[in-house]
Amino acid sequence: MIMAFAVVGMLCLGGGFLVGSSMSDDRSQTLNIAGSSSVGPLMTTYVQEYSKLTDSVKFNLSVTDSTDGVNKVLSGAADIGMSSSKISDAAVAAGAVATEICKDAIVVVVSPKLFDGGVTNLTPAQMKGIYEGTITNWQDVGFNASVPIANTHVFIREEGSGTRDAFESLIGKPTLISGLSTQNSTGLMRSAVSSAEYAIGYISLGSLNTATDKAVSVNGVPPSIANAMNGTYELVRSFYLVTKGAPTGTAALFIDWILSPTGQKHLGSSFVPLYAVP
Repeated sequence: MIMAFAVVGMLCLGGGFLVGSSMSDDRSQTLNIAGSSSVGPLMTTYVQEYSKLTDSVKFNLSVTDSTDGVNKVLSGAADIGMSSSKISDAAVAAGAVATEICKDAIVVVVSPKLFDGGVTNLTPAQMKGIYEGTITNWQDVGFNASVPIANTHVFIREEGSGTRDAFESLIGKPTLISGLSTQNSTGLMRSAVSSAEYAIGYISLGSLNTATDKAVSVNGVPPSIANAMNGTYELVRSFYLVTKGAPTGTAALFIDWILSPTGQKHLGSSFVPLYAVP
């Protein structure tokens, strides 16, 4: 899924950070931002809030995946790429520079029937076993009946997804069994898991809907901002904004604002700030 839109705001001072001071009121500049569907909802918030501070910047936001965002930056098609995993050595060699903007927890979600039947806690080793096919029955991970695990209901993200790269790295780089079902966005993953009878997948904590998504604990620790910050929840990764070379001009102003206390406050209750925000 790809979303694209432009947002325009008003010029003012906010949080002690001057926005657009180097640009005249009658001239606008566009920032093209592309990439991760996990970072996308957060970036939507940042675009909306930043647009309240200046009318000299417009935004085009395209949500695809992390690899696409990095590639578009390197090709010049985007000014900023969104990535939910570390960028590759090849991208760095090509000139990509990643700026960490926050941390995020990856949440493993299961279908409501599995959760209600006892699959409420998994270890990283169990997750790896499910995705490798060495664990083949839901009863082996806590379900109250013997139900074979169907590969078609073990959901993964598409190749190029930063969430997929981060999840697989955090659980020990499984050799994925054949026949797993690919979901090409966070939204599709959530929908696929919640609507299935026996299924498993993974999403960003920032995209978790506690009313419908059934999130399992990891080694007995539930996913939460507090547990991600204190280190007890294990599945934590970073979000990055990627530029070709060090950020400059309008992109640098925008990224600096995100890193400021004002910008970090907009992480809300879904993402982990880089430092304690007063």
